Amino acid sequence: MVAVHPRSGGQEASLTLTANQSMSWQQNIMLFGCVALFSLMMTVVLVLSGAWLVVPFVGFELAALGIGLYITSLQASRWQHIHFNRDTIGVESGRYRLEHSVQVSRAWALVTAIQPSKPGSTGQVWLCCHDQQVRLGAFLNHDDLQQLMHHLEAKGLMIHIQAM
Repeated sequence: MVAVHPRSGGQEASLTLTANQSMSWQQNIMLFGCVALFSLMMTVVLVLSGAWLVVPFVGFELAALGIGLYITSLQASRWQHIHFNRDTIGVESGRYRLEHSVQVSRAWALVTAIQPSKPGSTGQVWLCCHDQQVRLGAFLNHDDLQQLMHHLEAKGLMIHIQAM
């Protein structure tokens, strides 16, 4: 998702990039709890009827579901914040806190968009300046990457398009 945040009293706006996340971490925990409760109730019924061999499979099922929800939620928590000043462009990124920050000169900045060679795959957008390269929106889908490139072009950045 690409969100534009206008600054008060200035011409420049900042962009916040976040991954599409249909459920929050709390909602994932609630889903896991409901599935676990239902599975355990069914397991108790089956164990009381003599089918005790289902117990390890229910444990594997719940472990796989829990690990999958955790990894998916961790990947969906990534964000990037791009702020534009008169002379510089700043890119901050992280998961739950700031992990990486880069400042590049706006005068020498170039956006390189690498178009995908296979249909259905997403491209790549890089902010380049001298020897620095920062990938923008690695977690965005194709439509969001197009929207990001539109916003970057509206900010006056030169966009160079390459085929993969």
